[in-house]
Amino acid sequence: MRNLEDSLNPEFLFSLTDTELLVSILNRSIDSIELARNELQKRGCDENGIWVGFKKSEEVFKALDKTK
Repeated sequence: MRNLEDSLNPEFLFSLTDTELLVSILNRSIDSIELARNELQKRGCDENGIWVGFKKSEEVFKALDKTK
């Protein structure tokens, strides 16, 4: 991971996150996977991070939710 720029290095993912939020993630009070899915949808991306547009992204994630 040393050759990655900071913004792509997963070791720095939570470096700016408040300790209280980290504890909530650790205790599973916050679902970090769900937050990532929501953010991808807000960006108009599919589950692979490919831009598909906002409407299609909503459809993709609704379909994924049905497979849970």
